[in-house]
Amino acid sequence: MRNLTLDSINMPSWNEALQSQEFSWVNLQFVYKAIDTLYLPPYKGSTLRGAFGNALKKLHCDSATCNGCANTDKCVYLYIFETPRALAANMEYHTDKAPHPFAIEPPATEQTQFAPHDEIAFDVTLFGEAVMHGQTFIEGFREAGKHGFGRSRGRCRLTHVYIYDNLLKTQKTEIYSAQAAGCNPAITTRRFAELVDVCQRFETSCIKVQCVTPMRIATDHKLQTELPFHLLVRSLLRRVSMLGQAHCNAQWDLPFNDILADAEHITIVNSNLQWYDWQRYSNRQGGPMKLGGLMGEIVYHGAIQPFMPLILLGSFVHAGKGTSFGLGKFDVSIQPY
Repeated sequence: MRNLTLDSINMPSWNEALQSQEFSWVNLQFVYKAIDTLYLPPYKGSTLRGAFGNALKKLHCDSATCNGCANTDKCVYLYIFETPRALAANMEYHTDKAPHPFAIEPPATEQTQFAPHDEIAFDVTLFGEAVMHGQTFIEGFREAGKHGFGRSRGRCRLTHVYIYDNLLKTQKTEIYSAQAAGCNPAITTRRFAELVDVCQRFETSCIKVQCVTPMRIATDHKLQTELPFHLLVRSLLRRVSMLGQAHCNAQWDLPFNDILADAEHITIVNSNLQWYDWQRYSNRQGGPMKLGGLMGEIVYHGAIQPFMPLILLGSFVHAGKGTSFGLGKFDVSIQPY
């Protein structure tokens, strides 16, 4: 890594357009304290999302189905959990729904049993307009804890919610405490321009991407077992542009073909990515669903600098399928070369 000089990098024609895009988000940390003994699966993202969705529906919806409901234009449950495609009417992608305005980052531990008084912490990222519903997320997860998690319905108490004060998540401020029995609605959002600014302070040609949770990227409806750089960039462009249109009032009108053509020149230095299989129980499907994905590390080299704002944003929004319950989470680090 070197300090950036204006003449050191020949930036592509699309670089300025990428840097001018709009996107906003906020990172929250939720902390539960177990009331009962909890029995949870090794991967807890699906359990957390399912319990949150059920609680949110009980709090804000009296209708058995969203079809034909007269309150769809103002229903917070519909917006958060059944996000309608109409929110991104200009999307060019073939999908029935717009992406959810949140992503869960489940606890990193694979611990499956928690004793009373044990703490369970996890992160939730809210995108765009969902930030205004921060208190709704707090109420939903608080109610979910009362109803209980897993087949044993072990109950939890939501004791704290924090907002991360910086991009590295090294500082945080409490916005909810069970003891105070209230919320502090003052939530400051992060913006894409911050990532652009960070990327202008360094120069790199080599990065390591670590898939923290299974990454499920599909091409032509087929899940991919390798992760060339252009495939990661394609997935991020799709996800960020859809989130931008649906929740951030931003079109992300970019020359995608030019960006992807440049991404194909980035090479893989080494990779230990492996397919990780896991399954979850789906109430809607009435049975187990296999949701495997890539995990491990991969190192890329080449003219990566122009892509860095997008890659760093991707580390917050996740990539691929199943992002709302935590899949596709990855970390990025600069590597010497």
